[in-house]
Amino acid sequence: RGLIFQRPDLIVTRDRTRERFEIPRLQREIAILEPWIAGGHGCEKLPFSSRDWNCFALTTPRSRLVVAIQSDAADGARQSLRLVDPGSSPTADAYLLREDGLSTLRRHRVAGGVRAEIVAPEPINIMVFTEDPLTVNYLGRSTAESARFTATSQGRR
Repeated sequence: RGLIFQRPDLIVTRDRTRERFEIPRLQREIAILEPWIAGGHGCEKLPFSSRDWNCFALTTPRSRLVVAIQSDAADGARQSLRLVDPGSSPTADAYLLREDGLSTLRRHRVAGGVRAEIVAPEPINIMVFTEDPLTVNYLGRSTAESARFTATSQGRR
């Protein structure tokens, strides 16, 4: 396992300030996703009705992490993103992970799964479908810690 940085400007800088803050931030983001990556259930491509998005799901026994990535062919910013996850429990709640924290998404049980809506999607969106309070607690703590680290590192620049 490892990471390859294809942009030399991310790592090689004259004062190394950016490197000192970007690499730990990336490590924190990967650590948040680690339970789903290491879950051993593989990655599933979700069917999606729009060619503007590629959607993938990683599953653990307690939750599903869904990543929606806007394709290069997408035309401009979207007003909202509605996604149906066929593998989520019908009683699961939906959460959106962002750099500044965890927020609850509107979700509805529909034919074919659970639909969640992101009102203002970013090019990359990470959602978690779960009914497990331990998962929600983990995500809340992890994203808050990551947000504090980012705020602290931006204050030092």
